Amino acid sequence: MGLFTNLEKAADARREVALRRNVYAKRIKAGLMSWGSAQRQIGIMEEIAAEYAERAAANQEADNQLWLERLQDAERQVGPISLTRAKAPSGP
Repeated sequence: MGLFTNLEKAADARREVALRRNVYAKRIKAGLMSWGSAQRQIGIMEEIAAEYAERAAANQEADNQLWLERLQDAERQVGPISLTRAKAPSGP
């Protein structure tokens, strides 16, 4: 298993699609990229995002296990991690 969950990979791929749409539109307008090339590259990244989203849905247990392993690694490095809100320090 990799360092990142399928859900994280899907989210990053979706961000990349949005970035490509923005950047490629400017490149097309500037004559630096063809519309067909932009559509192809965006389409590939959309498929990658969809594939990782499907994997995340099908393998929630594996992704949960990876998160647990990360939490345990962090606790070994810095001590127990509390998911509750810490109390504010009292006055002087």
